[in-house]
Amino acid sequence: MVEDFRPHIDRWMRFRIDVRWAASRTGYYKVSVRLPGEKDFTLKKTYTDLNTFHPENPTAFGYIKWGLYRPASSTEAGDPATRVVRHDDIRVIDLG
Repeated sequence: MVEDFRPHIDRWMRFRIDVRWAASRTGYYKVSVRLPGEKDFTLKKTYTDLNTFHPENPTAFGYIKWGLYRPASSTEAGDPATRVVRHDDIRVIDLG
């Protein structure tokens, strides 16, 4: 979603993820970001026609999950072995 994080190290980035929970292929995810110095969020990626709620999961409701994924990173290529992500102000708001 953000091509290069390096210019923003030790600065706050804002992420917004809008989800339509659906047990059929009518759901979606819309991912937006607001980088340091930007006034508004920019839509970066949309996933549509999705089943976003899977009844075989052990809950009766949807939930959020957060992580730092580094599929192309390797210490052999000089990438750092660890990265720190600080986050706050996480909110889940029912827009329906």
